[in-house]
Amino acid sequence: MEERRKLKNVKTEEDRKNYGRLRNELKRATDNARKEYLENICNEIVEFQRTWRYDLMYMKKKELGWKDTQGIQNNGIEDSQGNIIVEQSQVLKILENYTIDLIDRTP
Repeated sequence: MEERRKLKNVKTEEDRKNYGRLRNELKRATDNARKEYLENICNEIVEFQRTWRYDLMYMKKKELGWKDTQGIQNNGIEDSQGNIIVEQSQVLKILENYTIDLIDRTP
C-alpha cells in the first residue's frame, strides 16, 4: 500500500502503469480476503447447524450485523442470482434467509 501511495500523484507514464498494477493487485487481494472471510463465516454457520447449535448460528449471524452509523459501508454478498448486494439491511436479510434455509433442510 505504501508503494501505491507514493506512486499515486506521479506524472510519468511508467509510474502510472506501476500505480495501476499495484492498485489492481491490492484490490484483488482485498476482494479475495473479504470473500474468504464470508465463506469461513458461512462454513461456521453450517457446522453449527450440523451440530444442532442454533443459538450459535444466530449469534454468528448477529456478529455480522452492522450499525447504520458505524462499520464498514462497502461490504457485499452475492444473492441467489449472483448479484452483489451491498446494502446492509439486504445483506442481513440474505444471511437470515440462508440460516432459515439451513434449518429447514435439517432432517
